[in-house]
Amino acid sequence: MPNHFHLILRSHESNKLLKTLEEFYNQELRLYHSTKEKENKDNIVLYQSLSNFFNSYAKHYNKVHERKGTLFTRAFRRKLVTSDTYLQDLIIYLHQNPVKAKLCSQASEWKFSSYNTIIGTEATFVEREEIINLFFDLENFIACNNKPLTDLDSTF
Repeated sequence: MPNHFHLILRSHESNKLLKTLEEFYNQELRLYHSTKEKENKDNIVLYQSLSNFFNSYAKHYNKVHERKGTLFTRAFRRKLVTSDTYLQDLIIYLHQNPVKAKLCSQASEWKFSSYNTIIGTEATFVEREEIINLFFDLENFIACNNKPLTDLDSTF
């Protein structure tokens, strides 16, 4: 999208995240100490990792383009996906977002989308088979990801 992007990531299981958190603690990094008393400690690692990624990207971009200041006008948002149905809805929303914004007429036309990667055959880090299986088969994936968005999509 011209002014934002969407990204769906899957994290490790909670016990692996907590192990990472303990490693942060053992290295005496501020991440753990500043949030030690909070519940849901695994989200801390995810949040900080994404924050570090975006900060690194912004610094690199600024260096390459000889600019200073913030690159992103607002902090990123994240939502926990707790069901396959919600994940399906998110994938459809991501693929239909440029269509809804009238940047293209169908999902396959948007070059910055994972849609063509998922329906394609070239090697990719995208979990193609897992996503297609989430929609039961390729034909259903294509049909679902080309249906018009509804008003319910404002929840994303």
